[in-house]
Amino acid sequence: LMTTTTGASPQPTRTGVIRVCQGLSQGFMMPMIHGLLSKWAPPQERARCATYILGGLQFGTMIVLSCSGVLASSSWGWPSIFYFSGGLGLFWVVLWMLLGANSPEAHPFISAAERQFIQRSLPSTARDNVKMAIPWRDILTSGPVWAATLAHIGQNWAMWTILTEIPTYFNKALNYNLSNGGFLTAMPFLLMWIVSFPLSYIADKLIIKGITSVTASRKIWNTVAHWGGAIALIGLAFATDSNMAVVLYTIAVTINCCIYMGFNVNHLDLSPNFARILMGITNGLANV
Repeated sequence: LMTTTTGASPQPTRTGVIRVCQGLSQGFMMPMIHGLLSKWAPPQERARCATYILGGLQFGTMIVLSCSGVLASSSWGWPSIFYFSGGLGLFWVVLWMLLGANSPEAHPFISAAERQFIQRSLPSTARDNVKMAIPWRDILTSGPVWAATLAHIGQNWAMWTILTEIPTYFNKALNYNLSNGGFLTAMPFLLMWIVSFPLSYIADKLIIKGITSVTASRKIWNTVAHWGGAIALIGLAFATDSNMAVVLYTIAVTINCCIYMGFNVNHLDLSPNFARILMGITNGLANV
């Protein structure tokens, strides 16, 4: 991100190259997260673990949206937004190098009891030193994998539409500048982040108590996220009052947190040992 400021208007080609490199490097993020979750998240805690981690996407969005206006108007100007974001990324790298580990077996700080609990809860997950052949044919001919892929495509399409088109809609159709207040822009993502925690707890508890099966749970929460958001966006198209439009926009974004208990964690259910591969496929196709 920080290098983006060096390749701005004078050399657009350099900027384009930097952005492509950013995209390529970020492409590893989601598969790696699911690879780690497959080693760390007990089945009865998958929704919560995935939510705690993936919720960071919304938390980061909220922080940057809240601070961008202040940073851009500072003496550092708009490049400070990139320096700030890149600096946070470097800070995270330091923390990860000090505190992170690929698996419980490799972590130097967790207790023996916690390590044993995780290992006992994941008996079918291969250890780090075990190499497994990737069953490409089974993956590519799996109906559930393609269902997760379609859900992921729909999710990315809707979310990028919200991020790129909703501000224009507010400005052109409702004569309302959504970017006037940084907090107002960030508020839906803040609510999405906050609401995701109790809902993920409920999702896991319903499975533990046998009220819902894992399959039913994933389908229910994914339906709430996508259908609920779709209804809010349809209502937004007919809104004539800017306040009501903001409410519907906030609902559409907030309710989307249910994807963490839906398709976004389903890769771990389908194949813990190849969850990173499955996420690489669905996320890659969803970003095309």
